Formats: sequence, structure tokens, C-alpha cells
Amino acid sequence: MLVAGLFGMIMVAYANTPLPVEIQNHALEQGSIIYYRDSKSEIARLGTKRQIVPISRIPLHVQDAFIAAENRTFRTDPGISISGIMRAAWSTVTGRQVQGGSRPPPRRSSTRTSTS
Repeated sequence: MLVAGLFGMIMVAYANTPLPVEIQNHALEQGSIIYYRDSKSEIARLGTKRQIVPISRIPLHVQDAFIAAENRTFRTDPGISISGIMRAAWSTVTGRQVQGGSRPPPRRSSTRTSTS
């Protein structure tokens, strides 16, 4: 009964979460602009010169090195870890520690990389 109630609450929260309907150009921004307190006068531009490249141009060993640092089963797992979610929930409920289910972003046709 508890599991069904928890599942129901998650589904209601998911159904009521608004999804973006327009392209979010700021998600592709490549650097930061720092302004004075007046929010108009620019102090500096910070950030690394980046270029979005297709993942096919990134060597497999580089992809694997990035993935291995976070989740060795990234290419074979279904994308979520039920045991990880349950462990995090139990740790939170018992007050031991607040945890999350961190993992690299989902597979996409392109990714970001720094260029010198």
C-alpha cells in the first residue's frame, strides 16, 4: 500500500510538472557576462571558448573516460537505478544523509567539448 501511494504521488508530481515549450537558447550559451550592480554595465566576460560538436567526432576512449568517472554501466543500464533510488530514499528517511541519483546526462546526438 505504501509503495502504491508513493508511486501515485510521483506520477501526480510528474503529470503536473510543466515542460518547456520553446527552445531555451540560454541552455546553449557558452560563457558568462558579469555586470555591475546596475545590471546594465558589463564588467567582464568569462568562460571557455566552446563549440558544440557531434558525439561521433569525440573518440570513443574519451567518451568512455568521461563516463567511467560517473557510471561504468552507462551504456548498458536502462537509465535509472531502482536500487540507487531506494538507497537514497532510505538514507533520507532515516536521516543518515540526503542523496541524489547523479549520473551523466542522457545520450544525445551531440555534446559539448572545450577547444583551445
